[in-house]
Amino acid sequence: MAEVISPNDTAEDMEQRIADFMSVGTRLFWVVYPATRTVWVLRGDGSARCLTEQQELSGEDVIPGFTCPVASLFAGIAPAGGE
Repeated sequence: MAEVISPNDTAEDMEQRIADFMSVGTRLFWVVYPATRTVWVLRGDGSARCLTEQQELSGEDVIPGFTCPVASLFAGIAPAGGE
């Protein structure tokens, strides 16, 4: 499962969505933050990790063989602050 955070999303809304998906057995959840150009990887076992543009997203054992450079998710999107 993947969710892209928009400026209108509240922390409470996102927490509820994550909880809902995890409660039905979602094993891997990617939360994409365009503003910070990061991806939070959340796992069904409760562990989490924040990936930056210098790292690579992996499908782990849920989508074996899938990899994607985090930077490619933000290609064509200006960094926050207009840099």
